[in-house]
This record gives sequence, structure tokens and C-alpha cells, in this order.
Amino acid sequence: MASIRANSVSLRIFGDDLDPEGVSALLGGSPSWAHSKGDALDGDALPAATGAWVLESALSETAEIEDHVAELFGKLTSDQDEWSTLTNQFAVDVRCELEAGDEGEGFDLSPRLAAALAERGVVISFSLLGPS
Repeated sequence: MASIRANSVSLRIFGDDLDPEGVSALLGGSPSWAHSKGDALDGDALPAATGAWVLESALSETAEIEDHVAELFGKLTSDQDEWSTLTNQFAVDVRCELEAGDEGEGFDLSPRLAAALAERGVVISFSLLGPS
């Protein structure tokens, strides 16, 4: 819907024992950025509190949420056993940061998107910002 802009959509995996290279090998794809627990982070005086593996959607910020998620999942394995391994061991979600458009407008999640998330055991989370 034109009234909601998906400013950013990303697949995020977090865990203290997370090995970024191991996650990449399991999923068959590379992250936009990743680090292990304890790694020094740019511009941060403290080491990383936990490991992270993040894949950001490369689509336009005006693309539909479903298109963003399809783009992310399309770069990775669809093997449910691999996803089960990840979701049992780490916190995994698809994070959507959205900016609202006109008042009273909204967005939908299709059954196809819900099924793709459920098959992988992945939570979808939203951060909603008011119109600018």
C-alpha cells in the first residue's frame, strides 16, 4: 500500500554462540554485516554484547514488505531443517521499520508471507514511525 513506506527490512540472527561464517554456510548466503560476541564494533568503545548476522533487503524503501521478505529469503536456503537449527539455537526475526503515511492507512501480510515465515520458524517484528 502506498501509505506505508518500508524504510528498511532485514533478517536478523542474534546469539552469544553465533559464528557468522557458520550461519552463512548453513543459510547458503552472506550477510550485509555480522560480528561475533566480543568483537570490537566501529565507533563503539565496548565489545559486542552478543553475536549478530544481519541481511538487509536491497529493494527500494517503497517496495512492499512481502517483496522485501521474498528478496531476503530468495538469497538463502529454503531447507526447513537448516532454519530449524537456527531458530532453535538463536533469536531469529525479520525486522521491518516502517514510516506511516496518511492517517488511518495500514498494510496487509498475505497468507503466502505468513506461511514463508512460519515454515522457517521466523518471527516478524515491526517498528512503526509516525509520518514525517
